[in-house]
Amino acid sequence: MALLKRETLASLSRLAGTILPLDADDMLEPEMLQRTVELLERDPYASVVYTDVRQFGEDSRVVASATFDKDRLAETNQLSYCALYRREVGMRLVGTRRT
Repeated sequence: MALLKRETLASLSRLAGTILPLDADDMLEPEMLQRTVELLERDPYASVVYTDVRQFGEDSRVVASATFDKDRLAETNQLSYCALYRREVGMRLVGTRRT
């Protein structure tokens, strides 16, 4: 795992036109941002890229993400909060307030 400074992530995200919500204690795998941005760039119809989640600490394990099914999305969340969104999609979801 690699630790990236918040400013670095914000800069990379702005360059790619994406939003990646993170908690203060989150850590990203070294290639996570590069690989997820590449997936969005390859598919103009994709709005979000999500990954498995590696938990660390006392409960150390990998939580596999479910296969996306739009018909089941109202019943069960298949996306990690730490998913990479196209900026325009993220702004529609959370509004246009900038922090």
